[in-house]
Amino acid sequence: MRIEKVFRMGDWGALSFIADIFNVFNNNMSLGLERNSRSPNFQDSQEVLGPRVLRVGVKIKF
Repeated sequence: MRIEKVFRMGDWGALSFIADIFNVFNNNMSLGLERNSRSPNFQDSQEVLGPRVLRVGVKIKF
């Protein structure tokens, strides 16, 4: 999810404040399963989506 607020600076350009939120609901979602049928870990999760993350930034366009 992204929230962005843009402030126009006339002919100069624009200034944007940005907030990105990843994994908003903090679900443990599997990103990959073991696909090798001979592995003892067959069908087990190899990677799980990380915890909730908030990234903030500023963008300047001129």
